[in-house]
Amino acid sequence: MAIVLNAVVGATFQEPLTLTQRDGAPLDLTGAALTWMAKERIDDADGDAVLTATSAGGTIVVDDAPGGELHFAIPAATMAALDPSRAYAWTLQIAAGGSVVRFPDGFQKGPGRLLVTASAIVATA
Repeated sequence: MAIVLNAVVGATFQEPLTLTQRDGAPLDLTGAALTWMAKERIDDADGDAVLTATSAGGTIVVDDAPGGELHFAIPAATMAALDPSRAYAWTLQIAAGGSVVRFPDGFQKGPGRLLVTASAIVATA
């Protein structure tokens, strides 16, 4: 089952996410470099991602490394570029100890999904 994240166009994306292994144990993120990508199709090249967030860039914040807990901190201006009529596939690359794994691939079934809705804010004159 895909992990679904919800976002609003033009709003800061601050969704929390707890990563677990297949057996339900937390995925330890200690010392890991994280790169999250939203793509039109999961098999698109990483360079074709419509949105990228990284722990190095501060748009992924690890809250509890041993507990696998993080949250996204993607600015509203970045989120404004997304199309609210689309659902995107997402993947999270976890680089640690000389290897790179992708979440949820290898941990849970199916790619993650990012559902984007239009802003609920209506401008008035």
